Amino acid sequence: MGYPTRHLFFTDWEIENPGGAQRRWHSLQRRGEPLLEPQEPWEGRVIYTYGGPLLAETSGRGYRLYYTAFGRKMGDQSHVCLATSADGIHFERPRLGNFEFEGDTNNNIVYQFPDHTIAATSIAWDGADTDLRRRMKMIFTVEGDSPYDCMIQAACSHDGRKFATVPVGPISPIRSDTPNNLVHDPVDGSWVIFCRPGFIDRRIARISAGQFEGPYCRPELILEPDAQDGPQVQFYGMPVMLYEGWWLGFLMIYRTESEDLDRNKMRGWMEVELAFSRNGWAWHRVPGRPLLLPRGPEGSWDSGMVFCAQGIVTLPDDRLMMAYTGTQCNHGDENYAAGIGAATLRRDGFVSLTASEKEVEILTKILVGEPRSELQVNASVGSGGFLTCEVTDADGKPLSGSSLEDCVALQDDSTSHRLQWRSSDRKTWPDAVRLRFRMKHAEIFSFWFE
Repeated sequence: MGYPTRHLFFTDWEIENPGGAQRRWHSLQRRGEPLLEPQEPWEGRVIYTYGGPLLAETSGRGYRLYYTAFGRKMGDQSHVCLATSADGIHFERPRLGNFEFEGDTNNNIVYQFPDHTIAATSIAWDGADTDLRRRMKMIFTVEGDSPYDCMIQAACSHDGRKFATVPVGPISPIRSDTPNNLVHDPVDGSWVIFCRPGFIDRRIARISAGQFEGPYCRPELILEPDAQDGPQVQFYGMPVMLYEGWWLGFLMIYRTESEDLDRNKMRGWMEVELAFSRNGWAWHRVPGRPLLLPRGPEGSWDSGMVFCAQGIVTLPDDRLMMAYTGTQCNHGDENYAAGIGAATLRRDGFVSLTASEKEVEILTKILVGEPRSELQVNASVGSGGFLTCEVTDADGKPLSGSSLEDCVALQDDSTSHRLQWRSSDRKTWPDAVRLRFRMKHAEIFSFWFE
């Protein structure tokens, strides 16, 4: 059951006995000021991450953010743009010279669809494609007077700085006017798009295909509001990404106004919840439905609606960072303006197992098929607390030199503790082991072997 990844605690998937430890869910911490605000003529009043991803450069040096710019006003031809950063804090707009805006190519536009508004983009890096011209894959929709209104289409690029339309027309006939998100399934190699099941049908579906250009299957529903959400809640969309063996969804909770009696419910506010899955099919929401990213405080630039971009990057200080779109506006406002912000989280910090003043012991299920030389944990230990661990065989018997008593107790906060044992009798761990963590005034976010 082991994965060559860090082990996180979204469920008891790998926990035999939590031993009294409580699961604690954590929210993103917004930075405050926007990363990017509209400032260029081709950006108008609105730039947004409607599925556009935040990615680490494949070289390991720096980051890139794709976003959509709406032109001088809503309804104009829009553009997919690129911003780059060396540190994840300061983003610049590179002058690429690839596409014209009002006769000038001195801009950061990476894609245009002639005379149409691009509504939803998602970009994925495909390092396995032997055709270098197709390494960067993009899906998008266009809105306007077109027989292809809101149908999903495709484009490719060799470097992500200039995309060309794939000349096959729409790759799916469904009309999904939402942040459609493209994910490459690492298990079966298929391409999966998370979308709506139909036009202004605010639920979450998925379509898949063996090849990027399709043909894609019919939409299959995976998430819809339930009685706990109440009658005014709809699911606007869900950016999805893979993280340490899990599929994570950033569910856009659209809270409509009860006074809005229009069939399409165009007035409302938006916030973000976390959803998670082991396989991209069976999805779970956090008990109690806490917000992963709430709206900003009243009067702030993001007090009206927030929704996440696709993708998470790891900063040099070992924090995770996500980009998100924020606005003061209501969904139905006409004088719309929006910018792009950043929010951070401790690495692996979506959820932790915690112990307070009562000592707890957590026993994992059998872990197999991983390196066995070192064990690392991401944990925080408070004043007067500790965390120790023992490695056992498949039957739960402590291995020589790797017992709780031999373990050097952790007593501080680090995203990467290397566990150590005092005994000189420690033997090489076998292929199948269990772990037993004992802790007090502490919380553990993840563990992994090296």
